[in-house]
Amino acid sequence: MIVYLAHPVGQDEEVRKQNLVNVQKWFLWLIANTDWTINVPWFIYVSNLDESHRKRALRDDLAILDTCHAICLVGGKLTGGMAMELGLAQTKNLKVFDLLSAGFEVPADDTAIKQIVGA
Repeated sequence: MIVYLAHPVGQDEEVRKQNLVNVQKWFLWLIANTDWTINVPWFIYVSNLDESHRKRALRDDLAILDTCHAICLVGGKLTGGMAMELGLAQTKNLKVFDLLSAGFEVPADDTAIKQIVGA
């Protein structure tokens, strides 16, 4: 299963840096605990481009999401960009793994998360 990983990004530079570190933790956790192919196309855009490229990045991300089987929401809150991604996923009847209630980082007791993702 190819799963699109959605996480908050943020516009403030420090928040963005922390979010990029955190999404990598989620990525590693998912790699270790699922057999999913994890897709995080927005990461390279956010890591290398500024806000002036946001429209293009979002367009490309949504095109890639359209090829996935599921979306996984992480990072503790649903942002506007994530809501757009979720909306497309729901329109396409993709499976939704909502891990937002787990909080910002992968919790130490990940039992509930493992149940949700089938790990």
